[in-house]
Amino acid sequence: MPRTRWIVIGFLLVAGVVGGLINARGPFAAHPSVSYSHYLADVGAGRVEQVVQWRDQLEVTEGSGLLLVAVPPQADVDADLKRAAWNGGVGFSLEIMPDWWLSTYTPWVPLLILIAGALIWIGALVRDRRSGTSDSSTRRAEPAT
Repeated sequence: MPRTRWIVIGFLLVAGVVGGLINARGPFAAHPSVSYSHYLADVGAGRVEQVVQWRDQLEVTEGSGLLLVAVPPQADVDADLKRAAWNGGVGFSLEIMPDWWLSTYTPWVPLLILIAGALIWIGALVRDRRSGTSDSSTRRAEPAT
């Protein structure tokens, strides 16, 4: 039974590492990236249709293409967008993605934790039953011949 526990713990560790890597990468697929100033110029020119923000990343829809923009630490995205849109006179939609996006895209993680807990619990029950029925102290000694 100890081997099963290590397999379950290893599986949960792998799932946690993969989830952490996905969370660090973010919800956006690999798109060509542009600078923040170039992005603001595109907003002012009216080429931006939609913006999705997650932490310090922006996914920008321009026509049929998607671009990725890294927001500098000192930038105020809302103020910069309003100023650029005001100068260009163009409206677009801005969506801010919550930080818990990972649980939205991976609803199987809580299920894996429940299954792992159930496996460990059932394994412990089975081990206790085996140790209760196969205990050497309860066996009858055979006569020596």
